[in-house]
Amino acid sequence: MTIAEQRGLIRGVLEGRNGRLFLGDQDGFALEWFLSTKPFNRPLLEVWKRTLRRRARELRRRGIPYAFYLAPDAHSVYPEDLPEGCERAGRGTPGEQFLATMREIAGIEYIDPRPDLLAAKGALEIYRKTDSHWTQYGSFIAYKTLCRALRSRVTLAELEARDVAFEYRRLYGDLGVLVTPERSEEAPRAIVSRNPYERLLDNDGFDRTSAFETFCPGAPPTRLLLMRDSFMTDQFDYLGRSFGHVLCAGTTTRLFLDEIDRWKPDIVMSHVGERRLYSYQVDHAQDTFEDIFRSDFTSDRGRIAGRAMLLLSARRAPEALPLVAPFEEDPALRPDHAYVAAQVLHANGLEQRAFGAIALALEHFPARPSYRCLASKIHVGLGNWDLAFESIARALEVASYNGHYHQVFAYLLTERGEMATARQYLERVLEEIDDFAPLWQLQTIACNAVGDKSSAYEAIAQALTLDSSEPVFHTLARETWRN
Repeated sequence: MTIAEQRGLIRGVLEGRNGRLFLGDQDGFALEWFLSTKPFNRPLLEVWKRTLRRRARELRRRGIPYAFYLAPDAHSVYPEDLPEGCERAGRGTPGEQFLATMREIAGIEYIDPRPDLLAAKGALEIYRKTDSHWTQYGSFIAYKTLCRALRSRVTLAELEARDVAFEYRRLYGDLGVLVTPERSEEAPRAIVSRNPYERLLDNDGFDRTSAFETFCPGAPPTRLLLMRDSFMTDQFDYLGRSFGHVLCAGTTTRLFLDEIDRWKPDIVMSHVGERRLYSYQVDHAQDTFEDIFRSDFTSDRGRIAGRAMLLLSARRAPEALPLVAPFEEDPALRPDHAYVAAQVLHANGLEQRAFGAIALALEHFPARPSYRCLASKIHVGLGNWDLAFESIARALEVASYNGHYHQVFAYLLTERGEMATARQYLERVLEEIDDFAPLWQLQTIACNAVGDKSSAYEAIAQALTLDSSEPVFHTLARETWRN
């Protein structure tokens, strides 16, 4: 059966064999990824490869090991239970193909628990039949894979089978509640008897921006910075008992060097669900870890700020404007909420009011690079070019690894007509940061302006290699090749 024919079988929830439900086409997920012989296109693999190479280099400079831990989806562990006609067409699972491509990058500990999960099938359920995630028993099997991989890297308190008991409880899964009638199951839940831990921070944000920090007095004082996927929900009760300090953030595919430099972990781990390999997010963004994971989005005002940010991300800035209007009248406004207000006001072209909000935020945190970057953009809107340069330069003093800040600086150079300077500047930056397509776009513009056509051709080709779906890049490519 062809992929096109199989589409007729695919829906939000797929009824598999042996009573197992599978995630179908929903929320950006596509079953086709698990059926295709080539599940990844070239731009996605290339941007991942460059990102991981840069991460490995940055963490090696800091003397911190980096682990990339891949949690396989049920489609890759129970292919025999997929509906008839949805058999995978060879060449390995998406996770296998991804890791085979990335293992050439040195300096990263790649962790794939799938072989151990496959070997554990036949005892307790390792994946829930009414949910898209593993059970706590399956997560314990994967936890042991993780421990074996990290033993030589860091000191940890590894839980043994005798430390964990399992009892069956009736549970509704994220897929079971989507079918009619709703479906539940008896699934193994863990009872861990060793190394209790406490939470030092518990901050629930918006749109997967929750974070928490734990302390375990019975574990070695190893500090783990963990970028987590939803698979970690059933696994953290093991990890939290294995490391003295864990800072866990609800982002799957980004890494925050600013927090690595601030929190100073002994090891950094990206915990990525197989389906999230397709949800790549660039590391180079204006917001810092503090802005996303330590800001207040839970108080009354915080929930308003969170809604405003969701509207901004959906490009509905005018709708966010009335939400933050009361913020401007508050003499005791928190800096994180002032930063949100400044973003909304700037997005609506209200630069003078935006400047008042970001100035308030900067009074509290004058060195925070995200605040400085936004201030630079606001200064451009006000026509204060010298202040714009000064502000973004101060951001780069703190976070020279951030491609977005370099993008703003280079943009200012091109807007002032300093094309030769912009070209030289970007040439240096791109030696270190080659995984951020907007930098290659700006280099194309600068090279075209100074008549360096061969370099312009190369730069726009690099931009398209990283993001072939961006219409602006295609337009620039046509202009470059035509001229």
